[in-house]
Amino acid sequence: MEEKTKLVIPKNLIYWILFFFAVVLPFALGLTIARDGVVKNEVFYSSMDIFRFIKFNNLQFFLIGYLSAILFFVISILAIMYHKTILKWLSLIFVIPLQFICGIAYTMQNFSLHTYVVYGKQSWKVNAINVGIFTALFTLFVYLIIFIIFLIVKRKTGYFQFLTSKIGILVLLCIMYICAFFVVYSPIMSIYKAVQ
Repeated sequence: MEEKTKLVIPKNLIYWILFFFAVVLPFALGLTIARDGVVKNEVFYSSMDIFRFIKFNNLQFFLIGYLSAILFFVISILAIMYHKTILKWLSLIFVIPLQFICGIAYTMQNFSLHTYVVYGKQSWKVNAINVGIFTALFTLFVYLIIFIIFLIVKRKTGYFQFLTSKIGILVLLCIMYICAFFVVYSPIMSIYKAVQ
């Protein structure tokens, strides 16, 4: 008697499919708006016009990129540590605005060349967003290296018990993000003040 073969769908397949679209589609939408502008009430607004209307200073634009990236990274780390379904879906939700911002800001290598072509004199605003995103990303990369070193030292000597615990991971990450803000913001963002 032949056994019926059952189609086994991986538990997280739907989540990862949705996550893929949450990464790709908002970025593509942001990039499209940056390139083509928007039409509202039969009036065309270029991407340069959109940013001309926004009266934030460079700190506020920096924080838009910095905090949106941090929120996604921290929630993703919490989801990995605690294996909570709600945290996993929250990370999916928070990646959507982050990717949309990345699309609008041309978050990629040599972003300043792209943003100057698209946004002209308003490019300093978009560059501030990019600096915030890349600062958050680089800080996370440095943190992972330090965390791996702590794990190795802990295994050999027993030190750094707290810093490798779940609470310690979050405390260290928060401290590094606060330090990164003060270290990076002042020297780098002063470059863009001249063009305001």
